[in-house]
Amino acid sequence: MVWDLRVVHDMVESAIWKGSSILMRTGPWNGISFSGIPQLRPNQVYDFKFERNEEEVYILYHQKDDTVIYRPILNQTNNRLELLSWDKTSQSWLLQFYLPSDHCDSYGICGSFGICKASTTPDCQCLKGFTPKSPEKWYSADFSQGCVRNNSLNCSSYGFIKFTGLKLPDITDTWENESMNLNECRSKCSKNCSCTAYTSYDIRNGGSGCIIWFSDLIDIREIAFGGQDLYIRMSASELVGLEDVGGNQNKKMLVIIIPSVIATSGILAVSYYYFKRRKKLKDQSRAKLLDWSKRFKIVCGIARGLLYLHQDSRLRIIHRDLKPSNVLLDNEMNPKISDFGMARTFGGDQTEGNTRRVVGTYGYMAPEYASDGLFSVKSDVFSFGILMLETTTGKRSRGFYHTDHSGNLIGYAWRLWNEGNVLELVESFLMESCSLLEVKRCIHISLLCVQQHAEDRPSMASVVLMLGSKNELPQPKRPGFFIESRPLETQSPTSNRGSSSKNEISLSALQGR
Repeated sequence: MVWDLRVVHDMVESAIWKGSSILMRTGPWNGISFSGIPQLRPNQVYDFKFERNEEEVYILYHQKDDTVIYRPILNQTNNRLELLSWDKTSQSWLLQFYLPSDHCDSYGICGSFGICKASTTPDCQCLKGFTPKSPEKWYSADFSQGCVRNNSLNCSSYGFIKFTGLKLPDITDTWENESMNLNECRSKCSKNCSCTAYTSYDIRNGGSGCIIWFSDLIDIREIAFGGQDLYIRMSASELVGLEDVGGNQNKKMLVIIIPSVIATSGILAVSYYYFKRRKKLKDQSRAKLLDWSKRFKIVCGIARGLLYLHQDSRLRIIHRDLKPSNVLLDNEMNPKISDFGMARTFGGDQTEGNTRRVVGTYGYMAPEYASDGLFSVKSDVFSFGILMLETTTGKRSRGFYHTDHSGNLIGYAWRLWNEGNVLELVESFLMESCSLLEVKRCIHISLLCVQQHAEDRPSMASVVLMLGSKNELPQPKRPGFFIESRPLETQSPTSNRGSSSKNEISLSALQGR
């Protein structure tokens, strides 16, 4: 076995080989990470640095904690790259990370124009607009022949479908340019009938450069967080009612908005926007539409979006009003953060600010912001922690009530955590479909995000890493509590710091109980 860093058409990617066969490839470097393993970026364990010049290309890892011993190995038995850490208590090596991380990391597992989704069964599916080349073999779990187009391409009548959250396909038969923008890349692809797909070369600062594919697309997988966009050429007949067709963006689109992830009573409010027409549905059975796999996907998507705002966008953006109603879901349950009316942008190395006018939604505000007007990336992390706790447990934070607990959702979660009964927090209908280990881990991460002091909370980069790995997590400290005097219906109150509204809300001293 060999693990190497290779340059293909001036693009850099890493691969694990066994003899002359590729076991897995990471996807090309996109300016932030390898497209197929976005979790390999600076985190609490190590710094990660990618260097490239005219003479060499290399990756530099620097371990942050010298008291812990780590070592990478190529395990010839399991055919994978492993990162081990030495445990002094058990006097043994513990597995921290490995590649391939799952079945979908295996090279070309779903064939041409197939996509591997680890969250589904079977995990191989044909991309939209494609169908199995050999249905008999495909439905007997032999995916090697891949998929073919429903309709042949016509060079005079075509468009592009945008796929999101992907590991980019094999780059052997590609062309790249580092100076183009995405519109120029699309134009270049459109002028060549052999072009099958295109995307940005570098995803930093909104994206730049161009990669174009000229053959069948192979080795595509869905990435829970940190994946890339890919624009695939389609026959015009496949594009009816979809966006990105012939430059016309005014097509019918279905957007789903979740005003609250789930009410204590189990009622899910879902609003469907079709053009500008709105219809509200309230039905107890709607709660079960969001099973555990969908909820985990939503949580990971929101984390990825916040990471982009805090770290990868040209200007650092603090949202200041992250809550369920400001998360949009498309018809495939991909989340998008919305409503930036209260957001603040920072340039350079600035990471925090303060205001005399506190705006936002009580129940999702960080303690330092609500009491002193101090806001930073860590105040967004606090809001994300509340949102994640709601999504994971099926309970609302605002207006939370429990017969055995007089506090709020965070307080109840903290009490159950200390008692070792944290799964009691989860709604029964979710227990039927969830992974108990994943649920516990998500609640654990939520409690890390809502710690009283901002400096104790993890960054969104660390949160994304925690969600995508099985590494041991630090123990949470006492959270910052909001104790509401009665259930609230008002959304997004705006007030001056220190003022209050009679019979609406009372704030306790911001100390954990």
